[in-house]
Amino acid sequence: MDIRLPAALAAVCLAILGAPQAQAQDKIVIGISAGLTGYIATIDRAWVDAVRIGVDIVNQQGGVLGNKLEIVVEDNRSEPQEAVTAYRKMMSSDSAKVFISGCLSAGNFAAASIVTRQKIPMVLCSINAREPDQAKWMFSTLPPPAFEVETRLRYLRDKTQIRKVGVIYDQSPYAALLTNSAKEQGAKFEIEIVGTEQYQQTDADMSVIIKKLQAAGAGAILKMGVGPSTLTAAKNIKEMALGIPLLTSTEDIAVFRDVAQVLGKDFFFVAGPTQVYDAIPDGDPLKAAIAKFLTPWRAKYGDRDPTWAGRGYDSVLFVAEAIRRGQSFDGEKIRDQIEKISGFQGTSGAYNFDKSHYGITENPYVLAQIVDGKIAIVK
Repeated sequence: MDIRLPAALAAVCLAILGAPQAQAQDKIVIGISAGLTGYIATIDRAWVDAVRIGVDIVNQQGGVLGNKLEIVVEDNRSEPQEAVTAYRKMMSSDSAKVFISGCLSAGNFAAASIVTRQKIPMVLCSINAREPDQAKWMFSTLPPPAFEVETRLRYLRDKTQIRKVGVIYDQSPYAALLTNSAKEQGAKFEIEIVGTEQYQQTDADMSVIIKKLQAAGAGAILKMGVGPSTLTAAKNIKEMALGIPLLTSTEDIAVFRDVAQVLGKDFFFVAGPTQVYDAIPDGDPLKAAIAKFLTPWRAKYGDRDPTWAGRGYDSVLFVAEAIRRGQSFDGEKIRDQIEKISGFQGTSGAYNFDKSHYGITENPYVLAQIVDGKIAIVK
């Protein structure tokens, strides 16, 4: 009798039993809740496309801890409740280990409680929740809202005679934070906020609220929020011949080109580093980081705006770094390692995560216009 047969059979059985486990560890799922449709689509599509570029680069270099990264994307349609459904699906059906989600703050907030109960880190293109138990699992790649507000107020104080402004803002948590920041910082920059008016993203006409602010003494309008509504506001200002400037939030250049055609020299926007790449001095680490991203981005997407995309790309790289440092795909360990990241050079600046969980700690913004079809920094 050949006593080696049972041992051989045992080895085969062990291999078969072990195969599913090895296969399951072959890939690590990154979940993305993004507004591929709806008012935030221009931004979130760029975010998703850049996350894919980042994942491809990491995988080409061997993955993370011997595992390939895989992306699962769910369209939240720019609606908070759809975001909750998307997050639930990615946790239950796709076993997402970390989320690198888009810019719909309200959607990320709506899902935060169910995600953080599972101790899954959320790296976001949006602001973080205020609730401490949720915020400790959320990391924002956005510069703090106060930065883009002060960029506009500083220009008005230093370069114009305008001392009274009106604010229009959408229903998003981010726009509300921007509006509150304007109220808080106004006195510091010697600017009076004469009124604030909320609009809906579906509004086809904002003339009533804009005229109301102008009648209250506003010499300029600060718009808080993104999407096609910026063009609506510009058309209303033009049609009413108010002759006052519109200074709006950071946004995809594709939106701004149409607005610039309407308002011309009276249109200003907050620009991120990737939008003014050519103006960054050679040798600056920021320019080098942007250049590294722009090579694959432009090869695939040409001159498409890389601003929001760059932050998605950055997110993949520092999440991968956090996993390597912690030598684990465990949610708590990933969270702890992201919090320790300091001096990580990205496309929007150097990320220095700490207890606040906002990685960009120095204001990277400049005020810009579109002149002859090109982005120009306002001097």
